[in-house]
Amino acid sequence: CVDSSIALQPSLAAAGMGLKSLAPLHALAPLHALLLLWALAVGAQQCNAMEEAQADPKILGFTVTAEYPHDPHAFTQGLVFDRDCSNVANCVDIFWESTGMYGESTLRKTVVSTGEVKAVIPLPKTVFAEGLARVGDTLYQLLWQTGMIYKYQIMGNGSSAKQTGEVQGPLKDGWGLTSNDSHLIATDSSEVVYVIDPATMQIVRKISVHDGDRPVKWLNELEMINGELWANVWQTECIARINMNTGKVTHWMLLKGLREGLQARHPLQRDLDVLNGIAYDHVSKRVFITGKNWPRIFEIVPKVPGPLLSMTLSQVRAAASQLSTEEEHAAHQLTVILHECDPDIASVLMQSPGCK
Repeated sequence: CVDSSIALQPSLAAAGMGLKSLAPLHALAPLHALLLLWALAVGAQQCNAMEEAQADPKILGFTVTAEYPHDPHAFTQGLVFDRDCSNVANCVDIFWESTGMYGESTLRKTVVSTGEVKAVIPLPKTVFAEGLARVGDTLYQLLWQTGMIYKYQIMGNGSSAKQTGEVQGPLKDGWGLTSNDSHLIATDSSEVVYVIDPATMQIVRKISVHDGDRPVKWLNELEMINGELWANVWQTECIARINMNTGKVTHWMLLKGLREGLQARHPLQRDLDVLNGIAYDHVSKRVFITGKNWPRIFEIVPKVPGPLLSMTLSQVRAAASQLSTEEEHAAHQLTVILHECDPDIASVLMQSPGCK
């Protein structure tokens, strides 16, 4: 970024303060001092924004810190962490979960520690449930290919949920859904993220997600974590971490190994499907990850990987054509990045209805 004193010169001149005659802040008139502070703040923000816009996404791995049972027949489409405090002296960690497939879609409440399904609300056989989000004491469940949204009232400090109605959302197709506490945040398979007013179901903002100049599509399960949007890219083992101000992918998280590990531990389960489930405990700062028909939910923390994976995507693209046949491990890791997280190469295609 350019030197801030140079960048700020027009602003300071407009405020009547030439750079050569700058006095200490305490010697300036109060208005001039305020203008100087404002100009410095604006300049710093512009520098940070420019640096971020030019930076490649960082590549992150993960560490599993705990794992929990999960219904292996739950085709997870949305996952929300919550607490059941109906017994105030003993609150219980729970998930609200949206499961999909025609004829099998549900809203359910499960216990985090045991995986026990405490309650199930079946949906009509003609609908395919997708993402799930909470705003206030209301749960919103998005439907695939219609954009319809089911609403549920959370009762008794999290003891149960009751369906209170349905409303047509502003999207023609429904994929991921989360919230920032006041607004719903949804996707429709494109690179666009929609911010929706839950009171009016009107779109109030659109953000185009990109990695450099490449649009990032197929954003599926979503979660807001510390002001960032985390989005699972459909049919991959990658999570894009997205700046909601710019739409830029700031990090790619590689979750390679979770599904393979489950397949090795459960060789008779043939319907283990793709990664698709992100939930966040805002109090204890825990991240939970699962997938469709996965028998476990994993608690993970991001980590900076080894020297190879700490390369930026630009460096990976440049290095990919220079690998020797002996560098099998490196080639495998590069393939993971290039084919699963690189929007240039990702070959995700829409499958037949009923298979999403």
